[in-house]
Amino acid sequence: MTNVIAATQKFVHLSEILPLSILSPLELMCFRVTPEIDKELGNRLSFRFSRKFPDIVASWHEEYFWVLGKLGQQLPTPSEWRDAIVDIQEELKADIGDRTFSIQWVREPSETPQVLAKLAAQILKVHRPLSSITVLSRNGVKVVREADLWTEVIELPNALKPCITLTIGSSIVSTRNLDEFFDNHPYRQNPEQVLIGLKVQDIERGSNCKITEIVGTLGEQREELIELAQGSISKQKLIEAPPEQPVVSVQFGKNKKQFRYTLAALRPCVTAETAEQFQVKYGDLLKATKIRHQERQNLLKSYKQLANDALAGYGFGLEKSINSLEYPSLFWQPSTPLDQTALLFGGNIKGVRGKVLMGLSQGGVYRRHDDYTDVSRSIRISALKLCDMTVSSFLEGNSSDNVRQRLQKYGFSSDVVNTKRLPVKDLSGAALRAAVEKAVNELITIPTDIVLVFLPQSDRTADNDEGGSLYQRIYSQLLRRKIASQIIYDDTLKSVEPKQILNQVIPGILAKLGNLPFILAEPLKIADYCHWLGYF
Repeated sequence: MTNVIAATQKFVHLSEILPLSILSPLELMCFRVTPEIDKELGNRLSFRFSRKFPDIVASWHEEYFWVLGKLGQQLPTPSEWRDAIVDIQEELKADIGDRTFSIQWVREPSETPQVLAKLAAQILKVHRPLSSITVLSRNGVKVVREADLWTEVIELPNALKPCITLTIGSSIVSTRNLDEFFDNHPYRQNPEQVLIGLKVQDIERGSNCKITEIVGTLGEQREELIELAQGSISKQKLIEAPPEQPVVSVQFGKNKKQFRYTLAALRPCVTAETAEQFQVKYGDLLKATKIRHQERQNLLKSYKQLANDALAGYGFGLEKSINSLEYPSLFWQPSTPLDQTALLFGGNIKGVRGKVLMGLSQGGVYRRHDDYTDVSRSIRISALKLCDMTVSSFLEGNSSDNVRQRLQKYGFSSDVVNTKRLPVKDLSGAALRAAVEKAVNELITIPTDIVLVFLPQSDRTADNDEGGSLYQRIYSQLLRRKIASQIIYDDTLKSVEPKQILNQVIPGILAKLGNLPFILAEPLKIADYCHWLGYF
């Protein structure tokens, strides 16, 4: 099951899984093609079949093509299907060679819940009634709310039920196409440096992909690409783009197949690294991606109605979401409160989730990382202070509430091998980025295992420069060097007792260094493998 939340006796919980009902007899047909094809080609053919016949959708499932027409719509004749597959063979000739397919009809098809769910999802993917909603727009970049959907088959008490999961997400997208982005890039004289490896989006369908290669110019391939293009937007871009525009090869997800695109048919994905080139604050974009509960509920209600309207034309309906009131057996209910979950620490010491620190004090970590199996091996700590607070006592002062003594309490020796202070109050933009990068590089010239970074509270709520927050930049820089980091904000140092800060920070440090603080004392019956309930 997906997106099902644990139910309690006090509350009724809703999933985002919507069962499908059949409102009218479906206009169904089924066939297979020979020679046999794999799933990847089957899905490609299905999408093209759906484009060939506007009032039908096709879906490939376990060697068979299932076709669903609108209610009252006459399905294509066998001769129309043969003509369609001949056309598609020609369109895909560059990929499949001279393969030809013949159609074998299934006289009395027996659809399964999986087939029905896939057909319903295909209706929504082909006709796309669930348009995105813009919630922020600045300098050619916008944050949008959009629906995501996939198929489910849920075992209810009386039968298997076809379902659609409908959820809401946020995306940061560019309103500029890749050609405009490339033409305005400061390193456009080196196309390989700018383009290869760049995450982009297909403007026709909104699918994300990654550029793998530059394969020529549009002038060399225009006619061939226009012939292959399926969408009207893509064809128009191919017609309008100048002949010198690069043509790139892209890869969608794990699909090994490479597809050719002109730059005008793609959009760059906006990331912390590229946001500066759009003159927007990435932190502001991230804030806009957060969806409040009431907004989420309103959007789900609206998208469900739009989906229901589109599905009704084909004979489907969406029922109420699966919930804990009607189907309590589908919702996991812990037999004991979570804070009483039994845990196992080092030395075979047992404890509970609500008293992790006591368990660590009594038994230490369940398993030490290979680097620390020798108890004399000291954890090497560096500290980078970008705020005005004094942190020396927090690190290694005389008080019992400091990092070194707390680590010692849990069985680990440590040394503060390097510290660096960088005043950032009067720095901004490129100067700030350069100073921070230099400070980090200087700090880690001495071998270190983890860097404690003390940041001003303002970095939590505001993007300090156009290229991303200090937190994001430092974390990424250290991650590339395979060095762990622990961020602490100065407001936390001011308002929270050191003992309480260490209660959270120290187990996190131990885990980030590869140690396993604890495991479940009693394995879960519903899982083959479970991560420990730790401080990530």
